[in-house]
Amino acid sequence: MNRLFPAGPLMALALAVLCGAASCKDKVPYSGSPANGEKGGPWSRSAPPGGPAEPLPVAVILTPAGSILATSRSGGRDLDIRKIPRHVFVRDDGALVTFKVQRNKRGKAGPKARESEFVSLVMGEGDQDQRELFPGKGHDRPDLKALGAIDPDMASLFYHRESVQPLGISGPLFSWIISIEGFLGGMHPYAEKRLLVVDAETGDPVDLRPRFKHRKPDREGRRGLGSEECVTRFAGVAPIDWIGGNATWVSVFTHEFEVCRGRTRMVKVPPPADPLPRERAREVRMARGVFEIPDEGVKVAGVADWRVAPDAEVAILLMSLGLNDRLSPPWRLGKAGKTDRRTREMRLWFKGMEAPVVISRVTRVLSVQFLNDHPDPKSVLAAFAAID
Repeated sequence: MNRLFPAGPLMALALAVLCGAASCKDKVPYSGSPANGEKGGPWSRSAPPGGPAEPLPVAVILTPAGSILATSRSGGRDLDIRKIPRHVFVRDDGALVTFKVQRNKRGKAGPKARESEFVSLVMGEGDQDQRELFPGKGHDRPDLKALGAIDPDMASLFYHRESVQPLGISGPLFSWIISIEGFLGGMHPYAEKRLLVVDAETGDPVDLRPRFKHRKPDREGRRGLGSEECVTRFAGVAPIDWIGGNATWVSVFTHEFEVCRGRTRMVKVPPPADPLPRERAREVRMARGVFEIPDEGVKVAGVADWRVAPDAEVAILLMSLGLNDRLSPPWRLGKAGKTDRRTREMRLWFKGMEAPVVISRVTRVLSVQFLNDHPDPKSVLAAFAAID
């Protein structure tokens, strides 16, 4: 076999010579980021006198898969990215409210039956699971083995499956779509869709229709449905953050007839009279995929979605897949209700960086909670350190 270097001690000697000649450097978090003390590159701001600064929370980014915590030292130095398999909300006192979907396979009704799956949506503080939001009280689940024993001839056809998917997030309001489907005998399979909106500040499910006062979001939403649409059962109304972090209100409808069971439609409706309070960043420009913060000299092309901190010192950018790539809003998914599962590059920019850096790939950004100006950053980091 041909070798580039001789084996044994000679190889070690050759590598040492090469490394010494090229001045090999320690590994750094991202390609192109200089080591401490060097100038230039995204980490161009120097650490404060007296040694390196303590890490501080920058932002928590919520995606369909969970949360991504970004922490950093002065000017974006030592940027650290941590993925968390929960959806997290940070309160003003630094405490965390978490939402976790637990999946539990419950076996089969018979040897040849489909696998069934039961799920739970659990809310807690930190790593302590405290409350089951779904299924909750009064939700009966089938005993598959007992049903299979009662009717062994049909047992191979029996199944029951549940799922909980995030619809959207806006401020402390987290919205979930709950799906239940299965077959346990009878003429047809069954399917059900529900909308669950939870206020993370209080931990309680909420009905947002009273915010509309004299308006009827169900009637307004139905005007946006086709005349032959069979997805007409009103499930509720919810706000979701969309491109640029703008809160968009949608009326959610589920199937009314068996022919379209399991389908969901969303229709955009005007916001209520008292919309959610939102602090806007100073001037930010976005045109034809080019994102700009003029006061900071930031200009990035090929951006599909973005979020900017109110002080405009932090930005999260979701990059497009090409010149013609556009995000499809949930209220324009069509009758099939299919979502775009392609992942896109996500970048973070912190004041002091020359350019944004890649931190992950995600399907979309549900919401971003900026933490760079949080009143109690130490409590925030301590709370995150306690969760898995």
